[in-house]
Amino acid sequence: MFINPSRCFAVVAAVALWAPVPTASAGEIIEGIVAHVGNEVVLLSDVKKRVARMEQSPNASQMSLEEKEALALSSLIDDRLVAQEVKRLKIDVSEAEVDGVVKRMGAQNQMNPAQFQQALEMQGITMKQYRQQIKDQLIKMRLVQSKVKNEVQIPDEDVRALYRERTRMTEGVYKLRASHILFKLEPGASAEEENRANDKVQKVLAELAAGAAFDAMAKQYSEGPSAPQGGDLGFFGPGQMVPAFEKAAYAAEVKTVTGPVRTPFGMHLIWVADKLPMEKESYEKVAPVLRQELTNREMERLFRSYINNLREKSWISRRDAVVK
Repeated sequence: MFINPSRCFAVVAAVALWAPVPTASAGEIIEGIVAHVGNEVVLLSDVKKRVARMEQSPNASQMSLEEKEALALSSLIDDRLVAQEVKRLKIDVSEAEVDGVVKRMGAQNQMNPAQFQQALEMQGITMKQYRQQIKDQLIKMRLVQSKVKNEVQIPDEDVRALYRERTRMTEGVYKLRASHILFKLEPGASAEEENRANDKVQKVLAELAAGAAFDAMAKQYSEGPSAPQGGDLGFFGPGQMVPAFEKAAYAAEVKTVTGPVRTPFGMHLIWVADKLPMEKESYEKVAPVLRQELTNREMERLFRSYINNLREKSWISRRDAVVK
């Protein structure tokens, strides 16, 4: 399934001046200007929020705090540069255009809107976040197109080479059909909230141990969008679920209850109904998706070049932020 929009574009940049304001206690800076980008600023609180979002990424543990701070500040500076260019060029993207992309992505993955939203959420993305990513991508694409007059062309051989690579990667790989019962619990929940969620989990586990059907329990207790379908998530392969959920599901025995498993969404009980070898999809079926992926890569390269040119023309003053 190819629904991850983050392949389309990514950005990196430079950094700024330090102007602290009152502190909560001695030595603890609670706000300050960490970058100037033209006539706009980046605040320390902006960096903290961006770092907090990065902590939810599966790769966050591979980066030091200093690296996260630098990347967060860098991307925020790029955001300011892009916003200034969007305003100058009067670029806009309508909600109807975003609707069209979302609908097309759902159709490509052979999912109805509810299934598509559920698949996104199991990858840690809300529909609101996904729509914003799509809008950002469309804006970036138009920025690039304002400078690159010829449409990006991807040779057929490049598409076939990517298809061969993906086909090799699926050899010996299995897909799972699983259901889950979700007990919502936000990251950073209080001890009281943790205890309430755990009480619910233990109650359902007891009913399952007494012979209750998993789908019936999901319909009654699950707080996820798949509850009306008995928690059924359909088939999925590697990389399509949040890491903790995927690891537990692939380690589970078929037709047994696994969990509770903690993810950014809460606590899950998982039931793996089936395990099948990944099917080899025909080139004709996946070629349009692969071509779009390669197009996105090229657009990202062009966008990085565009951002580098903006940096050279813009006044950017920085100082590395210290995020406490």
